[in-house]
Amino acid sequence: MFLTIFPQTVLAVLFLMIQKRKLPVDRIFAYCHIVFIALELIVGYRAINRIIDNKTARFAVEFGKEQQEQHERENATLLTRRNAPDSSDDYSRPGGRHSVEMQPLSTTTTRRLHDERKRE
Repeated sequence: MFLTIFPQTVLAVLFLMIQKRKLPVDRIFAYCHIVFIALELIVGYRAINRIIDNKTARFAVEFGKEQQEQHERENATLLTRRNAPDSSDDYSRPGGRHSVEMQPLSTTTTRRLHDERKRE
């Protein structure tokens, strides 16, 4: 918009002020051209503002939806973690279903293992 207004304004001023031979119609056309440039500036400014407002509103709506969906997913994940029975497949967690806890060997077991090693 502004790229077209600048050269048009210069040309309208040239036709209105600097032109040596002017017909009566030239003045009328130059004034009409200036009026059209002014209207283009006003209408174009309002149109750009409306586009910016619409895009901002659309972004807010879409971003709000994404935030709400992400919040709902996080809540659902937390609820499933809280409500799920202790069926974790994590081997490193103590007390888990697949965890192996080390128990100290009794003295009789230790003696028996020691005797077996001697026999070999």
